[in-house]
Amino acid sequence: MIKLPLALLAGLLLSAPASADTCDLDADGYDSADCGGEDCADTDASVHPGADETVNGIDDDCDGDVDDGTDYFDDDGDGYTEFGGDCDDARDDVHPGADETWDGEDDNCDGRIDEETRGYDDDGDGYSESEGDCSDGDPLASPGLEETYGDGIDNDCDGRIDDGAYDSDHDGYTLDAGDCDDGDRTVYPGASERIDDLDNDCDGQVDEGTAAFDDDGDGVSELDGDCDDTDPATAPGVDELMDGIDNDCDGNVDEGTDIFDDDGDGYAEEAGDCDDDDAEAYPGAVEVEDNEVDDDCDGIVDETPGDIDQDGYTTDDGDCDDLDGFVGPDMGEMCDGVDNDCDGEIDEDCDSEWSPSTTIKREKVSKDGCGCATTAGGVGLAPCILGLVGWVVRRRREHP
Repeated sequence: MIKLPLALLAGLLLSAPASADTCDLDADGYDSADCGGEDCADTDASVHPGADETVNGIDDDCDGDVDDGTDYFDDDGDGYTEFGGDCDDARDDVHPGADETWDGEDDNCDGRIDEETRGYDDDGDGYSESEGDCSDGDPLASPGLEETYGDGIDNDCDGRIDDGAYDSDHDGYTLDAGDCDDGDRTVYPGASERIDDLDNDCDGQVDEGTAAFDDDGDGVSELDGDCDDTDPATAPGVDELMDGIDNDCDGNVDEGTDIFDDDGDGYAEEAGDCDDDDAEAYPGAVEVEDNEVDDDCDGIVDETPGDIDQDGYTTDDGDCDDLDGFVGPDMGEMCDGVDNDCDGEIDEDCDSEWSPSTTIKREKVSKDGCGCATTAGGVGLAPCILGLVGWVVRRRREHP
Protein backbone atom coordinates (compact mmCIF):
# COMPACT_ATOMS: atom_id res chain seq x y z
CA MET A 1 0.00 0.00 0.00
CA ILE A 2 1.18 3.56 -0.75
CA LYS A 3 1.07 6.31 1.89
CA LEU A 4 -0.31 9.65 0.67
CA PRO A 5 2.49 12.28 0.79
CA LEU A 6 1.86 14.86 3.52
CA ALA A 7 2.78 17.68 1.11
CA LEU A 8 -0.02 16.67 -1.27
CA LEU A 9 -2.50 16.46 1.59
CA ALA A 10 -1.46 19.90 2.86
CA GLY A 11 -1.87 21.39 -0.61
CA LEU A 12 -5.32 19.93 -0.98
CA LEU A 13 -6.39 21.19 2.43
CA LEU A 14 -5.21 24.71 1.66
CA SER A 15 -6.76 24.88 -1.80
CA ALA A 16 -10.18 23.42 -1.00
CA PRO A 17 -13.11 25.83 -0.51
CA ALA A 18 -14.05 26.41 3.10
CA SER A 19 -17.78 26.54 2.43
CA ALA A 20 -20.37 26.20 -0.27
CA ASP A 21 -22.52 29.19 -1.19
CA THR A 22 -24.99 28.83 -4.06
CA CYS A 23 -25.34 32.63 -4.20
CA ASP A 24 -21.58 33.22 -4.45
CA LEU A 25 -20.28 30.30 -6.48
CA ASP A 26 -16.89 31.88 -7.20
CA ALA A 27 -16.38 32.89 -3.54
CA ASP A 28 -15.37 36.45 -4.46
CA GLY A 29 -17.56 38.00 -1.75
CA TYR A 30 -20.36 39.12 -4.09
CA ASP A 31 -23.71 37.44 -4.65
CA SER A 32 -25.02 36.71 -8.13
CA ALA A 33 -27.89 38.61 -9.74
CA ASP A 34 -30.13 35.54 -9.24
CA CYS A 35 -29.77 36.09 -5.50
CA GLY A 36 -30.28 39.84 -5.67
CA GLY A 37 -26.56 40.61 -5.82
CA GLU A 38 -24.50 42.55 -8.36
CA ASP A 39 -21.94 39.95 -9.44
CA CYS A 40 -22.37 39.82 -13.22
CA ALA A 41 -20.23 36.65 -13.62
CA ASP A 42 -20.53 34.47 -10.54
CA THR A 43 -18.35 31.75 -12.01
CA ASP A 44 -15.32 34.05 -12.30
CA ALA A 45 -13.79 35.33 -9.05
CA SER A 46 -11.93 38.11 -10.87
CA VAL A 47 -15.22 39.66 -12.05
CA HIS A 48 -17.29 41.57 -9.48
CA PRO A 49 -18.26 45.13 -8.51
CA GLY A 50 -15.16 47.15 -7.67
CA ALA A 51 -12.71 44.93 -9.55
CA ASP A 52 -9.99 46.60 -11.60
CA GLU A 53 -10.97 46.87 -15.26
CA THR A 54 -8.37 45.34 -17.60
CA VAL A 55 -8.02 45.05 -21.37
CA ASN A 56 -9.63 41.63 -21.79
CA GLY A 57 -13.02 42.16 -23.43
CA ILE A 58 -14.84 41.51 -20.11
CA ASP A 59 -16.86 43.82 -17.88
CA ASP A 60 -14.59 43.12 -14.89
CA ASP A 61 -16.23 45.59 -12.49
CA CYS A 62 -19.84 44.84 -13.50
CA ASP A 63 -20.67 48.47 -14.34
CA GLY A 64 -22.09 47.67 -17.77
CA ASP A 65 -19.02 48.79 -19.74
CA VAL A 66 -16.30 46.56 -21.13
CA ASP A 67 -12.66 47.67 -20.64
CA ASP A 68 -13.69 51.17 -19.50
CA GLY A 69 -10.85 53.25 -18.06
CA THR A 70 -8.27 51.42 -20.18
CA ASP A 71 -6.41 52.68 -23.24
CA TYR A 72 -8.85 50.79 -25.49
CA PHE A 73 -12.05 52.43 -24.20
CA ASP A 74 -13.40 55.80 -25.33
CA ASP A 75 -14.05 57.20 -21.85
CA ASP A 76 -15.10 60.69 -22.94
CA GLY A 77 -17.19 59.59 -25.93
CA ASP A 78 -15.38 61.75 -28.51
CA GLY A 79 -14.70 58.88 -30.92
CA TYR A 80 -11.10 58.23 -29.89
CA THR A 81 -9.36 56.10 -27.28
CA GLU A 82 -5.82 56.60 -25.98
CA PHE A 83 -4.85 53.72 -28.26
CA GLY A 84 -6.35 55.73 -31.14
CA GLY A 85 -4.37 58.87 -30.29
CA ASP A 86 -6.58 60.70 -27.76
CA CYS A 87 -4.18 62.72 -25.59
CA ASP A 88 -6.84 63.47 -22.95
CA ASP A 89 -9.59 60.85 -22.79
CA ALA A 90 -11.38 62.70 -20.01
CA ARG A 91 -12.28 65.65 -22.30
CA ASP A 92 -14.54 65.16 -25.31
CA ASP A 93 -13.26 68.38 -26.94
CA VAL A 94 -9.69 67.05 -27.05
CA HIS A 95 -8.84 64.44 -29.68
CA PRO A 96 -7.09 64.10 -33.05
CA GLY A 97 -8.71 66.44 -35.58
CA ALA A 98 -10.40 68.68 -33.00
CA ASP A 99 -10.48 72.43 -33.57
CA GLU A 100 -7.58 74.12 -31.80
CA THR A 101 -8.66 76.91 -29.45
CA TRP A 102 -6.70 79.53 -27.58
CA ASP A 103 -6.79 77.77 -24.20
CA GLY A 104 -3.25 76.63 -23.44
CA GLU A 105 -4.16 73.02 -24.32
CA ASP A 106 -3.25 70.72 -27.20
CA ASP A 107 -6.85 70.29 -28.37
CA ASN A 108 -6.11 68.29 -31.54
CA CYS A 109 -3.36 66.11 -30.03
CA ASP A 110 -0.72 67.03 -32.59
CA GLY A 111 1.91 67.94 -30.02
CA ARG A 112 1.41 71.70 -30.43
CA ILE A 113 -0.57 74.10 -28.24
CA ASP A 114 -2.92 76.80 -29.61
CA GLU A 115 -1.50 76.69 -33.15
CA GLU A 116 -3.41 78.75 -35.73
CA THR A 117 -5.06 80.81 -32.99
CA ARG A 118 -4.42 84.46 -32.18
CA GLY A 119 -2.21 83.40 -29.29
CA TYR A 120 0.19 81.26 -31.36
CA ASP A 121 3.10 82.42 -33.53
CA ASP A 122 2.24 80.38 -36.62
CA ASP A 123 4.89 81.80 -38.93
CA GLY A 124 7.70 81.62 -36.37
CA ASP A 125 8.70 85.29 -36.57
CA GLY A 126 8.47 85.82 -32.84
CA TYR A 127 5.03 87.48 -32.83
CA SER A 128 1.49 86.14 -32.62
CA GLU A 129 -1.59 88.01 -33.81
CA SER A 130 -2.38 88.94 -30.23
CA GLU A 131 1.06 90.53 -30.06
CA GLY A 132 0.49 92.65 -33.15
CA ASP A 133 1.49 90.40 -36.06
CA CYS A 134 -0.61 91.71 -38.93
CA SER A 135 -0.03 88.58 -41.03
CA ASP A 136 0.82 85.54 -38.93
CA GLY A 137 1.12 83.34 -41.99
CA ASP A 138 3.99 85.44 -43.38
CA PRO A 139 7.34 85.67 -41.52
CA LEU A 140 8.14 88.82 -43.55
CA ALA A 141 5.48 90.79 -41.67
CA SER A 142 5.61 91.53 -37.94
CA PRO A 143 6.06 94.50 -35.57
CA GLY A 144 9.66 95.69 -35.46
CA LEU A 145 10.68 94.59 -38.95
CA GLU A 146 12.04 97.19 -41.30
CA GLU A 147 9.84 98.10 -44.23
CA THR A 148 11.05 96.58 -47.47
CA TYR A 149 10.28 99.03 -50.26
CA GLY A 150 8.81 97.61 -53.44
CA ASP A 151 7.52 94.30 -52.06
CA GLY A 152 3.93 95.49 -51.58
CA ILE A 153 3.81 94.22 -47.96
CA ASP A 154 3.26 96.06 -44.71
CA ASN A 155 6.41 94.51 -43.26
CA ASP A 156 6.41 96.40 -39.97
CA CYS A 157 2.65 96.16 -39.41
CA ASP A 158 2.24 99.89 -39.03
CA GLY A 159 -0.72 100.05 -41.39
CA ARG A 160 1.24 101.47 -44.33
CA ILE A 161 2.66 99.54 -47.28
CA ASP A 162 6.05 100.59 -48.58
CA ASP A 163 5.41 103.93 -46.86
CA GLY A 164 3.06 105.16 -49.56
CA ALA A 165 2.15 102.30 -51.91
CA TYR A 166 -1.58 102.02 -52.46
CA ASP A 167 -3.50 99.16 -50.74
CA SER A 168 -7.12 99.54 -51.85
CA ASP A 169 -8.71 97.37 -49.13
CA HIS A 170 -6.20 98.22 -46.41
CA ASP A 171 -5.49 94.58 -45.58
CA GLY A 172 -1.71 95.03 -45.61
CA TYR A 173 -1.10 93.66 -49.12
CA THR A 174 -1.14 95.15 -52.59
CA LEU A 175 -1.78 93.30 -55.80
CA ASP A 176 1.96 93.28 -56.46
CA ALA A 177 2.49 91.58 -53.09
CA GLY A 178 0.09 88.75 -53.94
CA ASP A 179 -3.29 90.07 -52.81
CA CYS A 180 -5.61 88.14 -55.12
CA ASP A 181 -8.52 90.52 -54.41
CA ASP A 182 -7.46 94.00 -53.36
CA GLY A 183 -11.10 95.00 -53.03
CA ASP A 184 -11.78 92.56 -50.12
CA ARG A 185 -9.85 93.02 -46.90
CA THR A 186 -10.61 89.39 -45.87
CA VAL A 187 -8.55 88.24 -48.86
CA TYR A 188 -4.75 88.40 -48.79
CA PRO A 189 -1.76 86.04 -48.45
CA GLY A 190 -1.80 84.39 -45.00
CA ALA A 191 -5.42 85.26 -44.18
CA SER A 192 -7.55 82.72 -42.30
CA GLU A 193 -9.73 80.70 -44.62
CA ARG A 194 -13.46 81.07 -44.10
CA ILE A 195 -16.58 79.29 -45.37
CA ASP A 196 -17.41 81.93 -47.97
CA ASP A 197 -16.53 80.40 -51.35
CA LEU A 198 -13.47 82.71 -51.50
CA ASP A 199 -9.78 81.99 -51.61
CA ASN A 200 -9.12 84.08 -48.51
CA ASP A 201 -5.42 83.21 -48.20
CA CYS A 202 -4.71 83.45 -51.92
CA ASP A 203 -3.22 79.94 -52.14
CA GLY A 204 -5.40 78.76 -55.02
CA GLN A 205 -7.84 76.76 -52.86
CA VAL A 206 -11.27 77.81 -51.65
CA ASP A 207 -12.46 77.20 -48.05
CA GLU A 208 -9.73 74.63 -47.29
CA GLY A 209 -9.33 73.87 -43.60
CA THR A 210 -12.95 74.75 -42.90
CA ALA A 211 -15.85 72.45 -42.09
CA ALA A 212 -17.15 72.79 -45.66
CA PHE A 213 -13.96 71.52 -47.31
CA ASP A 214 -12.97 67.89 -47.72
CA ASP A 215 -9.44 68.31 -46.36
CA ASP A 216 -8.47 64.61 -46.32
CA GLY A 217 -9.89 63.81 -49.77
CA ASP A 218 -12.18 60.99 -48.65
CA GLY A 219 -15.21 62.56 -50.31
CA VAL A 220 -16.84 63.80 -47.11
CA SER A 221 -16.44 67.15 -45.34
CA GLU A 222 -17.11 67.87 -41.68
CA LEU A 223 -20.44 69.46 -42.62
CA ASP A 224 -21.33 66.18 -44.35
CA GLY A 225 -20.49 64.14 -41.25
CA ASP A 226 -16.74 63.48 -41.38
CA CYS A 227 -15.71 63.26 -37.72
CA ASP A 228 -12.00 63.60 -38.54
CA ASP A 229 -11.33 65.45 -41.77
CA THR A 230 -7.57 64.99 -41.38
CA ASP A 231 -7.79 61.19 -41.74
CA PRO A 232 -8.99 59.67 -45.03
CA ALA A 233 -9.67 56.36 -43.23
CA THR A 234 -12.34 58.05 -41.09
CA ALA A 235 -15.71 58.94 -42.61
CA PRO A 236 -19.35 57.80 -42.51
CA GLY A 237 -19.76 54.42 -44.16
CA VAL A 238 -16.17 53.15 -43.92
CA ASP A 239 -15.42 49.80 -42.29
CA GLU A 240 -14.77 49.93 -38.55
CA LEU A 241 -11.28 48.74 -37.58
CA MET A 242 -9.82 47.53 -34.30
CA ASP A 243 -7.71 50.67 -33.82
CA GLY A 244 -9.30 52.73 -31.03
CA ILE A 245 -10.86 55.17 -33.53
CA ASP A 246 -14.47 55.76 -34.54
CA ASN A 247 -13.74 55.01 -38.19
CA ASP A 248 -17.33 55.17 -39.45
CA CYS A 249 -18.27 58.27 -37.39
CA ASP A 250 -21.30 56.65 -35.73
CA GLY A 251 -20.27 57.57 -32.19
CA ASN A 252 -18.95 54.12 -31.28
CA VAL A 253 -15.31 53.01 -31.22
CA ASP A 254 -14.35 49.59 -32.66
CA GLU A 255 -17.92 48.27 -32.69
CA GLY A 256 -18.33 45.08 -34.67
CA THR A 257 -14.75 44.02 -33.91
CA ASP A 258 -13.61 41.27 -31.57
CA ILE A 259 -12.78 43.69 -28.73
CA PHE A 260 -16.18 45.44 -28.65
CA ASP A 261 -19.14 44.14 -26.67
CA ASP A 262 -21.76 44.58 -29.40
CA ASP A 263 -24.69 43.03 -27.54
CA GLY A 264 -23.95 44.64 -24.16
CA ASP A 265 -23.79 41.41 -22.17
CA GLY A 266 -20.41 42.19 -20.61
CA TYR A 267 -18.32 40.02 -22.94
CA ALA A 268 -16.67 40.62 -26.31
CA GLU A 269 -15.61 37.90 -28.76
CA GLU A 270 -12.06 38.38 -27.48
CA ALA A 271 -13.28 37.28 -24.03
CA GLY A 272 -15.13 34.21 -25.32
CA ASP A 273 -18.56 35.53 -26.35
CA CYS A 274 -19.67 32.95 -28.92
CA ASP A 275 -22.51 35.15 -30.25
CA ASP A 276 -21.93 38.87 -29.74
CA ASP A 277 -25.29 39.68 -31.33
CA ASP A 278 -27.17 37.79 -28.60
CA ALA A 279 -27.13 39.38 -25.13
CA GLU A 280 -28.34 36.09 -23.61
CA ALA A 281 -25.30 34.14 -24.83
CA TYR A 282 -21.95 34.63 -23.08
CA PRO A 283 -19.50 32.67 -20.90
CA GLY A 284 -21.16 31.73 -17.63
CA ALA A 285 -24.74 32.34 -18.77
CA VAL A 286 -27.43 29.90 -17.66
CA GLU A 287 -28.00 27.24 -20.30
CA VAL A 288 -31.61 27.26 -21.50
CA GLU A 289 -32.95 23.81 -22.26
CA ASP A 290 -34.12 22.92 -25.78
CA ASN A 291 -33.45 26.32 -27.44
CA GLU A 292 -30.69 24.95 -29.69
CA VAL A 293 -28.31 27.70 -28.50
CA ASP A 294 -25.00 27.42 -26.69
CA ASP A 295 -26.06 29.96 -24.07
CA ASP A 296 -22.97 29.64 -21.87
CA CYS A 297 -20.47 29.43 -24.75
CA ASP A 298 -18.90 26.21 -23.51
CA GLY A 299 -19.13 24.48 -26.87
CA ILE A 300 -22.11 22.33 -25.81
CA VAL A 301 -25.68 23.10 -26.87
CA ASP A 302 -28.57 22.55 -24.44
CA GLU A 303 -26.59 20.67 -21.80
CA THR A 304 -28.69 20.00 -18.69
CA PRO A 305 -29.16 23.34 -16.91
CA GLY A 306 -28.60 23.58 -13.19
CA ASP A 307 -26.03 20.78 -12.97
CA ILE A 308 -23.53 22.94 -11.08
CA ASP A 309 -21.03 20.19 -10.26
CA GLN A 310 -21.37 18.69 -13.78
CA ASP A 311 -21.89 15.13 -12.48
CA GLY A 312 -24.82 14.56 -14.84
CA TYR A 313 -27.56 15.19 -12.28
CA THR A 314 -29.48 18.26 -11.17
CA THR A 315 -31.38 18.63 -7.93
CA ASP A 316 -34.53 17.84 -9.92
CA ASP A 317 -32.86 14.59 -10.98
CA GLY A 318 -32.23 13.61 -7.35
CA ASP A 319 -28.78 15.11 -6.75
CA CYS A 320 -28.89 15.83 -3.02
CA ASP A 321 -25.77 18.05 -3.16
CA ASP A 322 -25.29 19.70 -6.55
CA LEU A 323 -22.09 21.41 -5.38
CA ASP A 324 -20.30 18.08 -4.81
CA GLY A 325 -19.27 15.96 -7.78
CA PHE A 326 -18.91 12.94 -5.47
CA VAL A 327 -22.62 13.04 -4.60
CA GLY A 328 -25.34 11.87 -6.98
CA PRO A 329 -27.94 9.13 -7.51
CA ASP A 330 -25.45 6.90 -9.38
CA MET A 331 -22.46 7.45 -7.10
CA GLY A 332 -20.97 4.57 -5.09
CA GLU A 333 -21.08 4.98 -1.30
CA MET A 334 -17.80 6.07 0.30
CA CYS A 335 -16.85 5.76 3.95
CA ASP A 336 -16.77 9.52 4.40
CA GLY A 337 -19.77 10.51 6.50
CA VAL A 338 -21.68 11.69 3.42
CA ASP A 339 -24.73 10.25 1.66
CA ASN A 340 -22.90 9.80 -1.67
CA ASP A 341 -25.68 7.93 -3.49
CA CYS A 342 -28.53 10.14 -2.20
CA ASP A 343 -30.53 7.22 -0.84
CA GLY A 344 -31.02 8.75 2.59
CA GLU A 345 -28.37 6.59 4.26
CA ILE A 346 -24.78 7.46 5.06
CA ASP A 347 -21.81 5.12 4.48
CA GLU A 348 -23.97 2.01 4.08
CA ASP A 349 -22.04 -0.98 2.67
CA CYS A 350 -18.76 0.98 2.44
CA ASP A 351 -15.63 -1.09 2.96
CA SER A 352 -13.26 1.15 4.92
CA GLU A 353 -13.14 4.49 6.69
CA TRP A 354 -10.90 7.12 5.08
CA SER A 355 -8.08 8.58 7.17
CA PRO A 356 -5.47 10.95 5.69
CA SER A 357 -2.98 9.95 8.40
CA THR A 358 -3.08 6.25 7.55
CA THR A 359 -3.03 4.02 4.49
CA ILE A 360 -5.91 4.88 2.17
CA LYS A 361 -8.16 2.26 0.62
CA ARG A 362 -11.06 2.93 -1.75
CA GLU A 363 -13.49 0.39 -3.12
CA LYS A 364 -16.94 0.51 -4.69
CA VAL A 365 -16.48 3.95 -6.25
CA SER A 366 -19.56 3.60 -8.42
CA LYS A 367 -22.54 1.33 -8.50
CA ASP A 368 -21.40 -0.44 -11.63
CA GLY A 369 -18.64 -2.13 -9.66
CA CYS A 370 -15.71 0.04 -10.70
CA GLY A 371 -13.35 0.45 -7.75
CA CYS A 372 -9.82 1.33 -6.79
CA ALA A 373 -7.28 0.57 -4.12
CA THR A 374 -3.89 2.25 -3.77
CA THR A 375 -1.33 -0.52 -3.98
CA ALA A 376 2.35 -0.72 -4.70
CA GLY A 377 1.59 -1.01 -8.38
CA GLY A 378 -0.30 2.32 -8.32
CA VAL A 379 -2.99 1.08 -10.74
CA GLY A 380 -5.89 2.86 -9.02
CA LEU A 381 -4.01 5.89 -7.68
CA ALA A 382 -5.60 8.62 -9.84
CA PRO A 383 -9.25 7.84 -8.93
CA CYS A 384 -8.32 7.62 -5.25
CA ILE A 385 -6.58 10.98 -5.28
CA LEU A 386 -9.69 12.47 -6.87
CA GLY A 387 -11.72 10.86 -4.14
CA LEU A 388 -9.46 12.39 -1.51
CA VAL A 389 -10.08 15.85 -3.00
CA GLY A 390 -13.80 15.34 -2.48
CA TRP A 391 -13.18 14.04 1.06
CA VAL A 392 -11.11 17.08 2.02
CA VAL A 393 -13.65 19.50 0.55
CA ARG A 394 -16.50 17.88 2.44
CA ARG A 395 -14.57 17.84 5.72
CA ARG A 396 -13.80 21.55 5.41
CA ARG A 397 -17.47 22.27 4.71
CA GLU A 398 -18.43 20.40 7.88
CA HIS A 399 -15.63 21.93 9.99
CA PRO A 400 -14.85 25.42 8.59
